[in-house]
Amino acid sequence: MKLYKIYGVALTVFAVFSLSSHVYHLKKEKELNQIIEKQQKKIAQLEEEKSSLIASIEKLANQKISSAKKRYQRKNVSYHKRYISRKIPYGLPLKGVITSKFGYRPDPFTGVIKFHSGIDIKATYKQPVRATADGIVKFSGWKRGYGKVVIIKHKNGYETWYAHLSYKRVGKNQPVRAGQIIGYAGRTGRTTGVHLHYEIRKNGKPVNPLRYIYVKAKYTQEKKK
Repeated sequence: MKLYKIYGVALTVFAVFSLSSHVYHLKKEKELNQIIEKQQKKIAQLEEEKSSLIASIEKLANQKISSAKKRYQRKNVSYHKRYISRKIPYGLPLKGVITSKFGYRPDPFTGVIKFHSGIDIKATYKQPVRATADGIVKFSGWKRGYGKVVIIKHKNGYETWYAHLSYKRVGKNQPVRAGQIIGYAGRTGRTTGVHLHYEIRKNGKPVNPLRYIYVKAKYTQEKKK
């Protein structure tokens, strides 16, 4: 009988010990799961911060690239503007209204349709006339119909003609710079009033000066050649 009692107590003790051990393991497992959950949250937070940091770096890099592109484009456009304005006839030689365009038109004296090899720009008497590109003065004197005229030779086969001047400020073989005053508007030669007759010639042939007013259009044209 005593043996049964001892055996029963032993089983009870073992059961209590097993239960305590199980509870202990469950508690430890719960603590471990909590630690894992915390670590997973930290990892997720770090991943989020990493993604945010990468996005910020990419945004900053794109801004830097965009800024660099804009600086390059501004520098490039500025260079082409300077090149075109100095080496190729660009813009108008004086400020004024264009009263007669390039091409066929009625002659202002006879009314007969004739080819007009340049454009006429309304001007005030002795209004400064400026070279539209760098070059060398090829001719400075009197030509029939043109009156007092200055002809400037430029690079790439270009010439510019400035006619009906009241006064010429440059002489033959004189170097000139774009924007330099080469004479003053007048009404010499065959003319109905004070204005500037302006021509551009390419390899000896007259071309429409209006095509050379805008830098972009001119640069595109030169690139294609």
